[in-house]
Amino acid sequence: MTAALIRNCYHCGSKFVREDGCNKMICLCGAMMCYFCRKSISGYSHFSDKEEEIMAGKCPLWTENKKLHTEAVNLEAEKAIEEIKRKNPKCDTEMYKKLKK
Repeated sequence: MTAALIRNCYHCGSKFVREDGCNKMICLCGAMMCYFCRKSISGYSHFSDKEEEIMAGKCPLWTENKKLHTEAVNLEAEKAIEEIKRKNPKCDTEMYKKLKK
């Protein structure tokens, strides 16, 4: 689940986590990527601060780290629980769900 917080540069593989700022990330190697969707980008045209453009597919320029990171970790927790269920059908995954809270 911790890996959900880490971003990898698509060009050089460097790992990083954003502490604050906008979602446009520039790696030390010069590669640009979106912190929100993790895709390579070429500039600010990938982003918007208008709700209707975000709903139409653009990424938000600013996001709250705590919310973004919590959602990513929770998604990975759900995937882990499903994998546990698949590999061990008799396992009680309710305790894992309680740990998540």
